[in-house]
Amino acid sequence: AMGDDMAAIVKALGYEQVDVMGYSLGGGVAFRMAVQHPDAVRRLVLVSAGYASDGFYAEMRAQQAQVGAAMADMMKD
Repeated sequence: AMGDDMAAIVKALGYEQVDVMGYSLGGGVAFRMAVQHPDAVRRLVLVSAGYASDGFYAEMRAQQAQVGAAMADMMKD
């Protein structure tokens, strides 16, 4: 949803196409925006962004799963 949200912001600001740079989680958001809305992205720069789960330490993957589950529970409320 964050990629769609960013594209909506870009459109609301009146831009047809933008250069997008994302760092860490923002890299994932920037990538999703480029995939979901390729006509809105002129250039894409990803910095310190993971692209596969095996690129993270096992302990980090477990923590990310807990955060994901907690966020899903919050969305229910």
